[in-house]
Amino acid sequence: MRYSLDIETLDTRSSAVVLSIGVCVVTREGVTGGFKINLDVQSQIEAGRTISGSTLEWWLTQDAE
Repeated sequence: MRYSLDIETLDTRSSAVVLSIGVCVVTREGVTGGFKINLDVQSQIEAGRTISGSTLEWWLTQDAE
């Protein structure tokens, strides 16, 4: 059994605003279980976390899924 971790951000730097964190379990049978947490963007901006224009543009081209 392995775990897959996905962190979605608005910048490529370590100071990036984090949109969400997701984790799922990967087995030979497939992907099971897991959870996703959506984080508060405004409080991160107020704390000085960063947003990259090019990363934001990339997000705007992605499907809602």
